[in-house]
Amino acid sequence: MTTKRACLTAAALIVGVALLALAGWWRERPYAPAPIAFHTITGEPFHSGDFSGRLTLVNFWATTCSVCLREMPRLAALQERYRGRVQVLAVAMAYDPPNRVVSYANSTRLPFKVAADIDGKIAGAFGTVAATPTYFLIDRTGRVTYRAVGANLDQIERKIAAALST
Repeated sequence: MTTKRACLTAAALIVGVALLALAGWWRERPYAPAPIAFHTITGEPFHSGDFSGRLTLVNFWATTCSVCLREMPRLAALQERYRGRVQVLAVAMAYDPPNRVVSYANSTRLPFKVAADIDGKIAGAFGTVAATPTYFLIDRTGRVTYRAVGANLDQIERKIAAALST
């Protein structure tokens, strides 16, 4: 019984350390991934160099994510409110069929750039993006200043306002 308990304790410790390492990933890699190049659903090229010069909010989402779909109108309003000062990039997860992504973006007339991460390389470049929505706020120098998983647009808006006031 003691050996079994020791093995379970060791396993729990290993899992805990791995989770802490994943949680702190973005602090260890403070810069946006480079190089990463892809095309939006409209065929517009996008490169990680496009992150510099203005605030960028990258949103990893899926058409199957009800929280994501509820937040899209607020994300669109945020894009309109900060037009010219903040760029929003919505990246649909690799498991999301591209035709559904295009259909949703067109039917809702999303006012920001949308990409379908067909092969998972975009999400992979940002590290482990396992849940949707996941947000990355990237400052004017290309540094990731905030990472959020889940419905966090109120907090993100506060972070954007603070970044714009500096």
